[in-house]
Amino acid sequence: MRPKWLVSVCGLLAALAVFALWPYGAFTDVRSSRPSGSYTTVDRSYALSTTAEIVADYEGCVIGTTCQVVPWFNGSTGTGASCQVPNGGLLTTNDFALLQCDTGTTATGLGSAIGSTDMVVLGSGAVQFRTRVYVDDLSTGIERYTLRLGLSDASAAGVDDVAFRYTDAVHSGHWNCYTRANTAETSVDSGVAVTANSWFILELRVNATGTAADFYIDNAPACTITTTIPTGIARASGIVPVTILKSVGITQRNAYVDYTYFRIDFTIPR
Repeated sequence: MRPKWLVSVCGLLAALAVFALWPYGAFTDVRSSRPSGSYTTVDRSYALSTTAEIVADYEGCVIGTTCQVVPWFNGSTGTGASCQVPNGGLLTTNDFALLQCDTGTTATGLGSAIGSTDMVVLGSGAVQFRTRVYVDDLSTGIERYTLRLGLSDASAAGVDDVAFRYTDAVHSGHWNCYTRANTAETSVDSGVAVTANSWFILELRVNATGTAADFYIDNAPACTITTTIPTGIARASGIVPVTILKSVGITQRNAYVDYTYFRIDFTIPR
C-alpha cells in the first residue's frame, strides 16, 4: 500500500498538470484582459451596495408589452409613433439588435423609451451613461424633430436633465450638450455635426458631487458643463435611452439605438 503522503503528492501533481493544460489559461481578473479604449471604464467588479448598473442591448420584442429584457417603457404618443426592437432591422454589419423609435405621422409625434423619471440622484455618486445612435434623416425646417439621449425626468422636454440633444434649429445642427436644473439651462455646442446614416457613440459622465458633467462623442471630449446640473432628491432624473419629438411636418422620422449603458457608483453604500 502506498503511503498517504505519496498519494497526496501525486494528487497535487495531477491537479497542477490539469491546470497547466486548461485551455482558457489562468483565472485572472477579467478587467486585465479588456480591450483598450475609453469603454474600459465599464467593469463589473462591483458590489450591489456601492454600484447600480444597467446594460441594454435590445434583443428583440416590443417595449412595454412582451419584452422583459429591456428595462424601459414605451412613452410614445401620436398616430403611428412607437419604440420597438424590429426583427431584421440591422443597419450595418456590426450591429447586434436595435431599438427603433419613430415619430409616426403627426406634427407632434413622439417616439420615446424611458426609465423611471426619478431613479437617478446626481451628487450621490459618479455617473456614466453611454450609447450608440443613428438617424437616417436629418432634422430640417420642413421636417423638424428634436432627438435627446441621456438623463431626464420626462419623455418630451425635461425639467432636470443632463443629456445630448440634436435639432437643426440649435447650434447649426451640431450635437448639443446641455444640463437643466429646475428648467434653468446651460447649452454648449459640441462642434460635431450630426450626419445621416452614420453611427455616433455618445457618453456622458457626472462626477460624484454633481459639480461637473463631461460629454464625449466617438470617445473624444466634446463639452464640459459645471452649471445648472440637477442634484439631490428634489431634482432627481431618469434614464432616457432615446426620445425623438416632431415639431414640424408629418413625415415619419426614425432614431436607432444599438445599446444603452448606465452606471452609478454610490459615494455612500446603500
